[in-house]
Amino acid sequence: MIKKLIIILVVALGVMSCLKHKAQPIVDISEKEEFPCGDTVYFSSKIVDEIIEAKCSGCHTNGGTQGGVSLDNHAEIFSAADKVLATIKHEYKPMPDNQPKLNDSLIDHFECWIKQGKLKN
Repeated sequence: MIKKLIIILVVALGVMSCLKHKAQPIVDISEKEEFPCGDTVYFSSKIVDEIIEAKCSGCHTNGGTQGGVSLDNHAEIFSAADKVLATIKHEYKPMPDNQPKLNDSLIDHFECWIKQGKLKN
């Protein structure tokens, strides 16, 4: 009788311990970030050289303040970053003006630079 009771108790404890360790839910891939910002986006090379100087020069740099926006230095770009992102995504007044939308890679890098803290690196 005691032997049966011990066996029942061991089996019951085993089953109960299995219930504690439930499987982790599968993460839906759609919940993940569309463009992972793993690598550091450098302000001087990627943001200034490839975006601001290449696409905004003249109208928003070197003293140009088209539309009241100047992008001559880190402080100005830092302050206008969200507006710049919206314009290069063509969610706001599309920029560059009368030009096609920037390629997705440049837009993604600008967005990552914002997410990484808008560093002056």
